[in-house]
Amino acid sequence: MRSAPSLTLEPGSTRIGPALLLAALLLSLGAIWMSALMVHFQWALSGLVVALGLHRTLKPVPTPSRAVLQSDGVWMLEMAGAGEQVPATLESSTLLAGLISLTWRSERDGRRHTLLLWPDALKPNSTRQLRVWLRSGRAHTQTTTPAPLSPEGIS
Repeated sequence: MRSAPSLTLEPGSTRIGPALLLAALLLSLGAIWMSALMVHFQWALSGLVVALGLHRTLKPVPTPSRAVLQSDGVWMLEMAGAGEQVPATLESSTLLAGLISLTWRSERDGRRHTLLLWPDALKPNSTRQLRVWLRSGRAHTQTTTPAPLSPEGIS
């Protein structure tokens, strides 16, 4: 059985995510104000959209600031701000042309941790290694070792 590759992800800051959030907010506001709703409903919906955008911007969801794949297939996630390390298994991944989404499940408390990686968030070499590893099919396989055979089980 082959061991997991040495893979370390250290996502940096990105400009694409906030720019897309701003574009979505502006499009939503434009659609609200071009609709045939009464003006007080337009103001109420606009306030709701702006409040949701501010909430997402000012109180971001805690995401891993560093993720290291260990030889046993378990990831160690270092959470941004807290500095705590959380062991987790990769639950799902999505590869798109300009986006990689990774979802881990914590082995401690079962919580999910999702990381969206835009093209400018990782170094090109790290992005290439991650894409190759995810496409190889070994990313979501269980890395359990088989139980040893007992002498009675051999015939």
